[in-house]
Amino acid sequence: MVLFPIEIFSQSSVRELNKIAVDYFQCEKYDSALVYFDKVLSINPKDTMGYIDRALTKEKLHDFTGAIADYTRLAKLAPNEVDAYFLRATVLYELGFYDASMIDFQHSLSLENDNAYGYYYIGKIVLKKGNEKEAKTYFKNAIFHNPEHAESFYELAKFEYDHGSLDSARQLVDKSIRYFPRGEAFLLKCLIEYRLNNFVEAINSLENVLEKSPVLLKELLDKSKLVKINQREVNQFLELSSTSNFNKIVLLTLQGRFDQANQLIQLLIIEPEKMNKVLFLSCLISQKQAIK
Repeated sequence: MVLFPIEIFSQSSVRELNKIAVDYFQCEKYDSALVYFDKVLSINPKDTMGYIDRALTKEKLHDFTGAIADYTRLAKLAPNEVDAYFLRATVLYELGFYDASMIDFQHSLSLENDNAYGYYYIGKIVLKKGNEKEAKTYFKNAIFHNPEHAESFYELAKFEYDHGSLDSARQLVDKSIRYFPRGEAFLLKCLIEYRLNNFVEAINSLENVLEKSPVLLKELLDKSKLVKINQREVNQFLELSSTSNFNKIVLLTLQGRFDQANQLIQLLIIEPEKMNKVLFLSCLISQKQAIK
């Protein structure tokens, strides 16, 4: 790396270096971006935005310790900078340091109490500690501060689904999908519609999962464990299916020949026109694993 004497840089030079760093970041060339963000901060160590930019770059490079260190430097430099605490909290949360992240999320809310994601993350932490009632309160607070907070609607929908309140779960997950149509929400809707015997809606939702998040479906297939299904459900599957292989999967499942059924599912994944029905079956036979 070429070292530049600090005194030769004008303010315009610093801006140019920062622009180069941002351009590299946007092009996903994070190593190069980090080099230039380092130069910016070496010239102006009080550049608060510089610490945020460099920390975000380090996150992309999976240098989470370095990112936390930059957020900590920012907190010392600007004690009232909300992002210092909120962004540090998100890193701590992803690393599994829930108590530490809780402290930072709470502090960020003390500085800016209308941040819906602050309430959302605290709700997630509280939920991990087993307090569903308190978690629901935080998710509702998130929605109060942002009526279109899709993630909180999704979490509330999961609560209702787990407790058998299917109509309420459907209303909530529909709102989540309206504001942020992501794969997890469509998958939950698929399971809800299935349990309500709305099989066409379930398949439509599953097609959206395939479009929005095919990786999610692959993970579901990898983790799924086949369980027996009753004859009424088999009849519904047969009515929906026009492929003999799909019928074979149903019959193999009924007979308890789960390994063979799974192998056939994996083979059919390469046929896009059959994907919705194959993955629909896979979702239905792994409900308990799907949203836990």
